[in-house]
Amino acid sequence: MYQNATHGAVTNRSHSAHSSPAKSANRSKCGREGQVQGKGRGSLVPARNNTYKEPRLQAQVHGQYAFRDLFIADFLSIYLPKANGPATTPISWLQIAVNVPTAGAALNCAMSALSLAVVGRVRGNPALSIEGARKYGMALWELQKALWDDDLKLQDQTLAACMTLALYEVYECPASSLRGWITHARGMSRLVEARGPKMHRSPLAHEMYKEYRYVTMMENLATRNTAFVHQPRWSTEPWEGITKSADQKLYDLGSELSRILDGADASKLIQDPQQLLDHKISLISQCHDLDQRFGVWYEELEGEMPSPRYWPRFSKITNPVDRAGHGRVFPISLEYPNLQTAKTMLDYWVLLIILYSTILITYRTLAGVSGTDEGEYKPEHPADTQRAKVEVCPDRSRLPALADKYKPLNLFNIANNIAQSMEYMLSENTGVLGSSWALFALKAAIQCYQYRPGKELQWLHETLESLSLEEGPRLGHVYALAQWSETSKARHESKK
Repeated sequence: MYQNATHGAVTNRSHSAHSSPAKSANRSKCGREGQVQGKGRGSLVPARNNTYKEPRLQAQVHGQYAFRDLFIADFLSIYLPKANGPATTPISWLQIAVNVPTAGAALNCAMSALSLAVVGRVRGNPALSIEGARKYGMALWELQKALWDDDLKLQDQTLAACMTLALYEVYECPASSLRGWITHARGMSRLVEARGPKMHRSPLAHEMYKEYRYVTMMENLATRNTAFVHQPRWSTEPWEGITKSADQKLYDLGSELSRILDGADASKLIQDPQQLLDHKISLISQCHDLDQRFGVWYEELEGEMPSPRYWPRFSKITNPVDRAGHGRVFPISLEYPNLQTAKTMLDYWVLLIILYSTILITYRTLAGVSGTDEGEYKPEHPADTQRAKVEVCPDRSRLPALADKYKPLNLFNIANNIAQSMEYMLSENTGVLGSSWALFALKAAIQCYQYRPGKELQWLHETLESLSLEEGPRLGHVYALAQWSETSKARHESKK
């Protein structure tokens, strides 16, 4: 378990066998593997080419450990999207991390663990996955030692090792629990905070920090919490002399939404009816202001991601729900020019779902309305805590009109956009990275349909299950079964 980075430690009892200095002294063991050949399996997710071939280097790797580099190169060819033109910026911080000449034992072991696990599963070689698990235990111990070392604990490679181990939890999820991932996510937070915002300007540190903001935004939205990273200096100082991209500007809005959700829960502590009424009306006003800022962001998106950002085409993906005699649930899928554009649009739609459902539920508690002609919409997240106590607003003139875009029909339309994007996100061209980026959006769409069960909800569940059980992140299976409240509970338990 991670401790404060200034005193830092990380332990994992399940890997205590690898926790002795004797077994970690020979650091070169983290990169000496042979070649592998395997067979692919049938999948709802479009199949990848699972036969071993000389890996195509998608990032130049350092040659200190030839065998380790070979597997890392193969991992990158599986993990990253297929290039559709020259890349001006890296799409993943891993593309920079593999080039660090002084990576250190923790990062070397962590990269070996992740590469072996993913390559072993995709290429159909369980022995490699087992070896990846062994390297994971070694990496935990090496990270522990780095956190004890005053010269290493705040270095880029130490943070990179922590983030790589978090990725291992995403793709392997060895304990079939969210706890391992949340533990590493909290470790990331402590390291980032201890380093301070100005230590995230180097190429590797900046790319890691951008990824960390995304992970933190997802966690905070799911658990209705705020974090230090939402403070203004953390959204400005790392970008001194660096242009902030559209997705990072979107995360600024996501941080504001987390703050609003955290404030919404404060109404549970308000006893005075008039204060409670004022608080909820203020909440609606804050949401409306944030919605306007989302509109401005979307208009400015044209400069960085010109239209069309997506377009329709006939779907080809297979799903058991489609074969159940009902025809295709989603006959049209959405195509994107590249993975970064797809991820930005999915993140945008997720934030809209959470924002609009907050407005909808808060409005209904004020108006004393429990359902509509469009069907009762009671999402578990983000406003379920408001449902227990319905307050009728005595002065309807203080209650702004509920716009159509905040009503259930539009929420389901946004969820449909997410569902129709899955064929692209899970395609071979997007790499394994595409499937991991699809997780949070897919979960948000499932939550949206949770209270209108039907073939759409079944389709979404089947897609998430197939994604998790095949080549995609196994954490998705646990994530699919967990409710938002359970995610919050796991986060709380990880503090113990």
